[in-house]
Amino acid sequence: MSIFEDFENKKKINMQDDPVELLKKVRVKDGNLITRRHGRHTQEILAKYNQDIIQYQEYMRSHDDNREQRLMLYSEIKALGWVLGKPEQEIIKELNTPKG
Repeated sequence: MSIFEDFENKKKINMQDDPVELLKKVRVKDGNLITRRHGRHTQEILAKYNQDIIQYQEYMRSHDDNREQRLMLYSEIKALGWVLGKPEQEIIKELNTPKG
């Protein structure tokens, strides 16, 4: 299903719209932005973001050949950071700052 519901304006939103405009239209409930079809809250996205950063840093410290896994995690971290509204430089800084 590729349609969100905009409860404030009582209409359907097509996923083909501009992504920035789409995020502006998705409903906010209890101060938490609800995104994507699964209705994830900001806290869930932030938890996944932090968890992925820790796992990415573990991959960087390991001596195994895990380039593919690191690249997939890096892409996911950047996407989650974008959803959270973080600038790219802040995301990269958090990636390079030891957490775990």
